[in-house]
Amino acid sequence: MSKRNASDFSDFSNLGASDASRLLELGLSGPKRPIDGLIDRLCRPDASLWLEENLSSGPAGAFGDPVLYLVEGKATLDQLIAIKQTSKSLLGAGRKDEANLAAVTSYFFAVGAALLHHQTVICSRSRDEVTEALLDLAAVAAEPWATFLSDASDIQTE
Repeated sequence: MSKRNASDFSDFSNLGASDASRLLELGLSGPKRPIDGLIDRLCRPDASLWLEENLSSGPAGAFGDPVLYLVEGKATLDQLIAIKQTSKSLLGAGRKDEANLAAVTSYFFAVGAALLHHQTVICSRSRDEVTEALLDLAAVAAEPWATFLSDASDIQTE
């Protein structure tokens, strides 16, 4: 799409189909969230294997089996905060897409585990943002992660 001035569209008569589609896409989807790339990745056919490998080898696997620590609640609140902080620092390190996706995964799964097992929000995001992110991830994740994320989104905090 060529660069255009906003004044070129004052009456929208010069708006082409591709321009209109792009504007609708931007208007309907809003800004891209960090988890949107992860959601796309979890929709791919190899998502279950990818998720297992990334959780085991990334920050979420630092204390042991991610299913035990995240889903079954073996992680302490301090361990979950450490996973979240490590993941957050990896996100800011200018890493490649796959590494960033793995960091986003560990980040949100640690946040979910803290909610589910400790009824604590361990990030600065609003509770509504966290709930929305966990539900969006639950919609595309395989079991046991889908139930874990959905259950975490239902937890009431003070």
